[in-house]
Amino acid sequence: MIYTLVGLLILLGIWYFFLRSPKPKIMPLEVDKDDPTMIAAIKNAKNSLDEFKKSLNQYPKEGHVKVPFSTSSGETEFLWGDVTKLINNDLDVFLTTPPVTHEGKMDRNVKYDLNDIVDWTVTVPKEKIKGGFTMKAMFKIYEEKYGELPEILRKEKNLYE
Repeated sequence: MIYTLVGLLILLGIWYFFLRSPKPKIMPLEVDKDDPTMIAAIKNAKNSLDEFKKSLNQYPKEGHVKVPFSTSSGETEFLWGDVTKLINNDLDVFLTTPPVTHEGKMDRNVKYDLNDIVDWTVTVPKEKIKGGFTMKAMFKIYEEKYGELPEILRKEKNLYE
């Protein structure tokens, strides 16, 4: 009896940590796709892809991109992922942000064209972050809409150059 109970607990633990759909700790801020602040941020990110490539060459393990992801519900969400390889304009990305509207298992290793990304970051020495145009835009939109950012987001905002 005890072995059965322990086995069930182990199976439940495996399911919880590996098979469930992950959910974000802080739900994403809903931003209108026509918001001028966000449109400008995406344009700035796309216009600075040469800077991203240069920074990624300096710090190859510190690159992150925000890319479109089609969820099981048919929605397109924009998720962050680690750049594992960049050759010419071909990106290998390991998605790190869990989607909100996706159910079930998902392949976190995906391929994108450099032009598909909507934002990028590269963490540089002294814990500063280059890029993050849409993140800075969301901080601004949140502050305009709700006032002060939650403490965890205030700390994150201070990391961006």
